[in-house]
Amino acid sequence: TTCGSGDYWLKDSDHTGGYYGSAVACGNFNGDSYYALAVGIPGYAYGETREGQVGVYNGTSTGLCCMTGPASWVFEPNLSYMWFGGSLAAGSFHSTYYDDLAVGSPQSEVWCEDPDWWYDCGSVVVFEGSWGGLEDDWSWERKGTQQDEKLGYSLATGDMNDDGLDDLLYGIPYETTYNGWIQLAFGSASGLSGYWYDYLFGCLDSNLGFSMASGNVDGVGRDEFIVGAPAYHVTYDIEDEGAAFFYNGDSPQIGWDEDSDVEGVKFGYAVAMGDFDCDNNSDIAIGAPYSDNPRPDGGYVQVFYSVY
Repeated sequence: TTCGSGDYWLKDSDHTGGYYGSAVACGNFNGDSYYALAVGIPGYAYGETREGQVGVYNGTSTGLCCMTGPASWVFEPNLSYMWFGGSLAAGSFHSTYYDDLAVGSPQSEVWCEDPDWWYDCGSVVVFEGSWGGLEDDWSWERKGTQQDEKLGYSLATGDMNDDGLDDLLYGIPYETTYNGWIQLAFGSASGLSGYWYDYLFGCLDSNLGFSMASGNVDGVGRDEFIVGAPAYHVTYDIEDEGAAFFYNGDSPQIGWDEDSDVEGVKFGYAVAMGDFDCDNNSDIAIGAPYSDNPRPDGGYVQVFYSVY
């Protein structure tokens, strides 16, 4: 089928090494009922080396705008080696009328909570939506505290506490004190505030937070989320078997988990939630791209259906 004024919308980069399209997200940032497309360009450089950039293309009655012109909204941080826009997610963190945009820079080399640490600390910032579109500067930020931890490597949004506003989940998969962990910031009328966190204590190099997704498995109340840990292993006899952990929403706790029991498959490398069987409840899809069964690195995807 076709949508809008043509068969497709195509936008590419005129910037060498920009990595245009490394991340994408959709949201209604100006409240006009049309979804806009946000695109991350983490390798973008104009004045500053690898500062990164995010562009937003507004939706219209005939489809996305600006296929041959500049984006509707553009932001670049003017900091070298920020790699801004490596991950993206949209959610209504402060108002039910507008979506806001979360932008991750997991490879950021210059913006760390501790000035003694630099490379790949990572960061996440949020731009609030409004009737005029996204604001010109971010309203919330979270910086990494450890070199190479890559805060913001993955992002997901959902209403985890059933208050009508979305919350922001972000992964820190290469943090070494707890071997990967996740944090959840809660939406409010004044924006994101506070946070909850979790980690897999005693599990070496699990990379918890490498992937994440949210949905609603029981069709009522708060959302839930699934988090991948593709390097998870119970013992060194089965390294990189991988696992995925399902969390209840409010005051989250692990309600279900699954691992592969097969060395090297990296189960949980990618995760998604969606209603695949049309019963109004979210189901869970988990990828294991390095499985050797039935062929080397052939990979597989496993879907778990909601029982509600």
